[in-house]
Amino acid sequence: MLHEHESAIEKVWDFCEEHSKDAWNVPRDGGRFLFATAIAVGARNILEIGTSYGFSGLHLAAAAKVNGGRLTTIDADPRKVKISGEHFRMAGLGGVVDQRCGPAQDVLGEVHGPFDMVFVDAVKEDSLAYFQAFRDKLADRAVILTDNLTTHDEARFGDYLPTIRNDPHMVSLTVPVGNGFEYTVWAR
Repeated sequence: MLHEHESAIEKVWDFCEEHSKDAWNVPRDGGRFLFATAIAVGARNILEIGTSYGFSGLHLAAAAKVNGGRLTTIDADPRKVKISGEHFRMAGLGGVVDQRCGPAQDVLGEVHGPFDMVFVDAVKEDSLAYFQAFRDKLADRAVILTDNLTTHDEARFGDYLPTIRNDPHMVSLTVPVGNGFEYTVWAR
């Protein structure tokens, strides 16, 4: 069953790459890490901030489908939302994806948790604002994965990383897979 979902993603991957010239995408090993993590923690209600062309969302949606859940994904660019929606449908995952278009800080006020897993991969400088908007919507023991820890200077994240790393309700570490993830567990 798990390999079926990986096969569906592989069929769509090349179409995704055709659109990726203007975006920094999650590589295959990063996508597999997202999928494996969501499966391992049994994430049913997953939130993604920064859909882009759907590279990461394909893996998150596939895991949500396996777990009997949903992916809510947000992007501010209507063109990317449209194209990623086509990718989700091509992979047979459209039925488990709730796509939202608009600035993440605005849309986060409209979505409902509790979220078992959150993937943060949008404007790095706004990461703390995203966290503040979804923090109260986290399930107990939720996992937060933040992208680009090994490809971007940590200073771009502003106070976000010190905030999550020093929060007494969180355990956080950098995992050097894909573009590097900050892997955080909300241990409330």
